[in-house]
Amino acid sequence: MAKHLFRSLLAVAGLSAAAALAAGAGQALAQPDLVPQLNFPMNASVGVQNAGTTAAGPSHLTINCTKFGKADGGCPEAPGMGAYVDPAFPNRAVIDVPALEPGESFSHNLSFWNAIPWTPGTYVFDAEVDAGGDVAESNETNNSAQSSYTELPAVGVAPPAPLPLTAQPAAARPSRLDSANIFQLRRLRGSEEPKPRPLRLAPKQPEAPKRPLLRRPAD
Repeated sequence: MAKHLFRSLLAVAGLSAAAALAAGAGQALAQPDLVPQLNFPMNASVGVQNAGTTAAGPSHLTINCTKFGKADGGCPEAPGMGAYVDPAFPNRAVIDVPALEPGESFSHNLSFWNAIPWTPGTYVFDAEVDAGGDVAESNETNNSAQSSYTELPAVGVAPPAPLPLTAQPAAARPSRLDSANIFQLRRLRGSEEPKPRPLRLAPKQPEAPKRPLLRRPAD
């Protein structure tokens, strides 16, 4: 009987341990899971989704910008960025994320985006949800996302070169004496006043030599 009672106690203990493990596993799975949402290419819209099975409390989403080819920074600043500054997250744009129910998403438009004076190049953006570690999540490995934006050089159009100053061209003369050109020449000549022609004197003819008078001999 004692042996049978001992076996019964072992069975009950095993069931209790299994139930405790199952409860612990259920608690581990029943947690929020915050995931960042970025567009590609990057734009003003950023967001967070709770992909878990329980509600998530308030958290922080941070955005870091780095110009491609630099270790950190290199992104232009714009008016309005001061509203996103938080000393706890230096060199980051910080967005306050409200509490999210399971499956709920939060979206936000960066108010300074359209005022950024971009220079040519590629910019890399790194987003991190629950940056302060305020929410216990079922998956802590999917809290980061990355996107990029490329500003192309402006295509300039060279202004036309100024035309050189030239003298007014003379009236073109007809290259072919066809009927139209001849008619035009006659009209032009008829409209001109006749110019007096200089008088030409005929060359003076040399006078013929005079013959000597012959005298008749006397008788």
